[in-house]
Amino acid sequence: MRVSTSMIFDGGVSTMQKRTTEMIRLQQQLSTNRRMITPSDDPVAAAQALEVTQASNVNQLYMKNQSAAGDALALGESQLSDAGTLLQSLYQRIIQLGDGALSGADRTNIATDLRAGFKQLMGYANQTDGLGNYIFSGYRGDTIPFAGDVDNGVTYQGDSGHRELQVSASRSLQISESGLDVFMRVPNKSVPFQAGAAAGNAGTGVVYTPTVTDPAQWNASSNTQIYNVVFDNTPPATAPAIKYTINDYQGNAVSTGTYTPPDIALPDATQLTLTGIPAPGSTYSTSNYNVVFDNPSIAPKGSYSYTIFNKQGVAVSGFQNLNYTPASIALPNGGQVSMAGTPNVGDTFNIRPAGTTDVFAMLSQAIKLAETPNSANDPNVSAQWQVQLGYTITNIQSSMDNLLKYRANIGSRMEESDALNSAGSARSIEYSSTLSRLQDVDMTKAISDLTKTQTTLQAAQLSFSKVTQLSLFDYLR
Repeated sequence: MRVSTSMIFDGGVSTMQKRTTEMIRLQQQLSTNRRMITPSDDPVAAAQALEVTQASNVNQLYMKNQSAAGDALALGESQLSDAGTLLQSLYQRIIQLGDGALSGADRTNIATDLRAGFKQLMGYANQTDGLGNYIFSGYRGDTIPFAGDVDNGVTYQGDSGHRELQVSASRSLQISESGLDVFMRVPNKSVPFQAGAAAGNAGTGVVYTPTVTDPAQWNASSNTQIYNVVFDNTPPATAPAIKYTINDYQGNAVSTGTYTPPDIALPDATQLTLTGIPAPGSTYSTSNYNVVFDNPSIAPKGSYSYTIFNKQGVAVSGFQNLNYTPASIALPNGGQVSMAGTPNVGDTFNIRPAGTTDVFAMLSQAIKLAETPNSANDPNVSAQWQVQLGYTITNIQSSMDNLLKYRANIGSRMEESDALNSAGSARSIEYSSTLSRLQDVDMTKAISDLTKTQTTLQAAQLSFSKVTQLSLFDYLR
């Protein structure tokens, strides 16, 4: 093989260029800490790294949503906590209303405190987040949820929606509660169920005092608590009894019975028909007599004692300290209602679940009770006042329980958000580790290769300088 000077120069230059290229690539790897400078360096690893990078970016977005969800939930929980603390304070003031020794000034002070608390609770219910959206307005974040006052009532202007955030590929987390559920749909615990006359009844019959005689049966999931008591025209066995049929929510007859109006027999052989529960201490008048109920009643529990007086105020002989026992209708599954008056044929009385009330209505009721003192001079007014106070106290308790329920719901979602965030952080570390394995350079190997390449290049440069001096002209004299 014939070696020319041109071949020697070309070969030397080519070798040094290759070593220089290798050295530059190793320098880039070291400076960027990347093994793959371009996808062509490792096409398979480059494709895998792209997929991992996309997954990591999506995970970072979910983690941002998880943090935002946690902040929103924490704000909502804080508002419910403050509202619960306020209600507890107002509840204690309402309890004080039952103290018969309170003066008029004391009641006025309590009413003032309750009015201030009412406004404060409205403030909590109308709170906004850091972006100006109302927390408890459902989907309508730009609409103030509650409007009204003590005297005119409060209405809800939001909707029943719940805002959500996508916090993972398969999980959308609820980050808000509707004020309709939290403040306006408080379970009514002042009565075990509702009982009332249907529209269009023509008789004087009324039902009252819903009672549960068997809580286990009545509160069983199989009991809808929906019944209709229908008085029909089938003659009963004995008059003045009136026959009725109890139908379930599908209209199927489930039981039958007879009702006898619990009238009070008067000395002139006429009857006094009550249309409700007797008020102890109250008087019921006819043209010839006054029927006065004792306060307190000396009758057995569930009955009421009364005495009949003539119009001159003299007790009628043989009509003193008698007992009046309200009539009752037994419902299926352990329910019962008292009844008075005389229903007509076809009259219907509806039994329904207790339903709901709202915390603002309960506070308004408490304020009105505080501003209308319990009159010790009028036993009838006093008894009714105490009944209303009892209902209010019971439903304020229910309101606090309702707030605790939704606080617990929010707390469980906060815990889930934290768990998702922890899992996202772990995935982020895994993605970083995978990308490092696919992309990052082995520093020890790269430094060793760079040193070796530098040595090789230096040797090539020295040898090139020596080889290029091999010329016959160097030996001519």
